[in-house]
Amino acid sequence: MKANYFLCAAGLAVLLSSGCSGQKSQMDFISLDEAKRAALEDAGLAASDVEFTASDLASRSGVDYYQIDFIKEGQTYKYDIDALTGNIIDSSAPHTALDSTPADSLNTGTDSTSADSQNNDTDSASADSQSAAANDTDSLQNTSKNTASDGSQNTEKNGTSASSQNAGKNAASSDAADSQQNRNITPEDAKASALRHAGVSNKDAVFLKCELDYDHGRTLYEIEFFVNGGKEYDYEIDASTGDVLKYDYDTGHTPSQAGSGEKKISEEKAKELALAQVPGASESDIYKFEMDLDDGVMEYEGKIIYSGMEYEFEIDAYSGAIRSWEAEPLD
Repeated sequence: MKANYFLCAAGLAVLLSSGCSGQKSQMDFISLDEAKRAALEDAGLAASDVEFTASDLASRSGVDYYQIDFIKEGQTYKYDIDALTGNIIDSSAPHTALDSTPADSLNTGTDSTSADSQNNDTDSASADSQSAAANDTDSLQNTSKNTASDGSQNTEKNGTSASSQNAGKNAASSDAADSQQNRNITPEDAKASALRHAGVSNKDAVFLKCELDYDHGRTLYEIEFFVNGGKEYDYEIDASTGDVLKYDYDTGHTPSQAGSGEKKISEEKAKELALAQVPGASESDIYKFEMDLDDGVMEYEGKIIYSGMEYEFEIDAYSGAIRSWEAEPLD
């Protein structure tokens, strides 16, 4: 009797193990190398140019993703890649700050030169006066008069010269500022630069912000826009060159999707996508199915119970991407 009991228990364990291993094969994750390639393509870099510092599979809020970190020339890049779709969930790329040159350095140099020149003239005049006094009283008086006259003239000339130079520099600085303002690209050019970098067409973007700002000695445009499907982009664009200084994006928020140009998939289509992950299951095996708004994203949520297993899923209501999938044996 005990032998029969142990044989039955072993058979049951084999069936459960077979069911679990079959489920794992259905989790169609992309490979780690594919996740790395997706990050490198977005950064515009080659694998030979970087050093990978982290490549791990992680999960957050039911979403499985790869954490890809790498370094190029001391600059750190961080990416979170969706393990099911290969989409970039989040990223962080470095940017270079502009070094500033003190604006008063030229004035300081000029004032210092002028001061030294005046000191040298004064010392020379004083030495001449003392020499003349030692030779003759009349000569001393004449020399003093001449020195006073020359010193007055020199001081007057130097003062006029310094004032003229400073006035000229201030005028040049004002002209340079006006010229810089005139050289700024237009807001439309800044938007176009951000869209090119993101690989998004203008008709698919909804702009929320485009403002001119000044940060760390550099004039820039701050730009925010949404894209159909739920991605939110933030860009900083150099106002003089149109270069991308900084950017990031995420998929956790979306504007009102009604009228955005992208239609929701039907409930029937969402159920088909879920049942395709469980061979043999039918619509009668779906015990829960509803639409929900999660972090600003419309999605279908549901549960399938089939062949001793329980499956819970979340499917993007617009793209049809499986955002979350969990499977476990029934108790």
